[in-house]
Amino acid sequence: MKIDIFPHILTKKYIELLTRRLKPGLNLEKATSYIQLPALWELDVRFRLMDRHPDVLETVTMSLPPLEYAFTPKDAVYAAKVVNDELADLVTKYPNRFAAAVASLPLNNIDASCKEAERAVKDLGLRGVQIFTI
Repeated sequence: MKIDIFPHILTKKYIELLTRRLKPGLNLEKATSYIQLPALWELDVRFRLMDRHPDVLETVTMSLPPLEYAFTPKDAVYAAKVVNDELADLVTKYPNRFAAAVASLPLNNIDASCKEAERAVKDLGLRGVQIFTI
């Protein structure tokens, strides 16, 4: 068995949040141009690709844009909870596809990031946190 430790995913709820709560002044089309890659958000497409390599599991991480880039501090806190809950659900629902998930944090709100990191790891069972460098 092999585990891909850094494949990105876009959850349906994250895409919905981007379309409803994107930070003022950001261009939705530019911020989400990679949504044109259906394997990022369409599980059926992703699973067909994964079927080509049946000995590989994924540790999923949320794709761009980072929460702190896309949302106001308040909305980023909400988005982090939604995203991390969804990632935990994916790991629970598809254990033969996803070995684990890594939490997204609202890095434009450091106190909330610390709380969410603790919740994500202790309560949701996520295996770490992702910090973007862009």
